[in-house]
Amino acid sequence: MTAPDITARTVSRVTIAPVVVSELTPDLRTVWARKLTRLIPRGAAVVELGCGNGVPVAWILSDRYAYRGIDASSEQIQEAIHAVPSAAFICADPHEVTMRSGAWNAVISFFALAEVGRDGWPSLLGSIRSWLVPDGVFVAAVPMLDPDADVTVPDLLDDAGFEVLESAIVTHRDSEGELLRASWFIAQRR
Repeated sequence: MTAPDITARTVSRVTIAPVVVSELTPDLRTVWARKLTRLIPRGAAVVELGCGNGVPVAWILSDRYAYRGIDASSEQIQEAIHAVPSAAFICADPHEVTMRSGAWNAVISFFALAEVGRDGWPSLLGSIRSWLVPDGVFVAAVPMLDPDADVTVPDLLDDAGFEVLESAIVTHRDSEGELLRASWFIAQRR
């Protein structure tokens, strides 16, 4: 299977400030990306929003799936092409891409949703749901919402038409030593 086409407005400079998660041990992106192997068949179409330099997710998944990575940073995309030549990459703002409905078996996004802001999540989650095949999965990590907020990440996923299959709240230190609480989840399109 080949990765579906994506329509994107190409960007020539970084428009998304990445959240550094390289301080995680073990790297939770690796742990959660590997969970796809029990959920979708070999050869399935997988897209990662905010793929960065392709390591570790593209490196892990590109031999098993029709993987496509999207990132706004041309420098990160160049590094990804060099690090994972078997994968396909697009330099575009992952929040502004247009994809055909029902084209992907899985969408992955580790911290890229943070740049949209909570008010933009319902719309983006609706788009992600539409890109997935029936029963397709969304694997992601997002910063925790304000604990006093009226809406939780599971609420937002439910409202967008997902069923949460697995989730965890993880607290770790970011690259600047600040504590970061994040919600990691696998959700399936209903």
